[in-house]
Amino acid sequence: MTSTPPEGRGPGAADDLLRRARARGESIRRRRLALRSTAAAIAAGGLAVALAVTLPSGNAVHRVGTAAPGSTTTAARPRGSTAPTSTPGSTSTAVAASSTSAVVPSTASKAVPPPPVTTTTVAAPVTLTLTDTDSGRTVTVPDGSTVIVKLAADNWTIHDSSDPAVLAMQGAPAQQRADCGYPGGTCGSTRATFRADSAGRATVTAGRSYCGEAIRCTPKTGAWSVTVVVTG
Repeated sequence: MTSTPPEGRGPGAADDLLRRARARGESIRRRRLALRSTAAAIAAGGLAVALAVTLPSGNAVHRVGTAAPGSTTTAARPRGSTAPTSTPGSTSTAVAASSTSAVVPSTASKAVPPPPVTTTTVAAPVTLTLTDTDSGRTVTVPDGSTVIVKLAADNWTIHDSSDPAVLAMQGAPAQQRADCGYPGGTCGSTRATFRADSAGRATVTAGRSYCGEAIRCTPKTGAWSVTVVVTG
């Protein structure tokens, strides 16, 4: 009489249990390996970011990212370096920097110096006295100045300027007579005052017909003139 072993107790059942145990162990080993690969990929992505930050300016960077499980990370590496090797199951990929890439250095804007400050100094009005020896001269005075003509004879006739808008006579000329001790003398003086009203040029003239007792004047002794330039 042949006895039948209970179900699950025969030699075949033992082999089946052993295969199941081995398959389960292999599945656990593969999961652990996958986890290690994912951790390595994340570490490689962090290293690529660190390299991109610390690379010299001459190394171009195309893309830098942090690898997430199951994603693809592309990172730049310096020229001449070796690309990192991915562990089994890792999806991280390192791409070498292109040899034709160029980084254009940024040009710092140069500070523009402020424009120079221009200071204009306006001359203060002056009082200028002209006498016989100034005849034929050209003098310059600021706007608002006073010009006094004082000639050493009481028979001069001082005329208004050639341009009263530039140099205007203030009142009539005054003759101050003096006793020469003899008849027909001209020992006094003649005086006229002008005011510089605006920028320009004007001429003041004076004349006389005799230069002493019965002495007629020459063109040089009987005429006087000065040109006055008024600055604004």
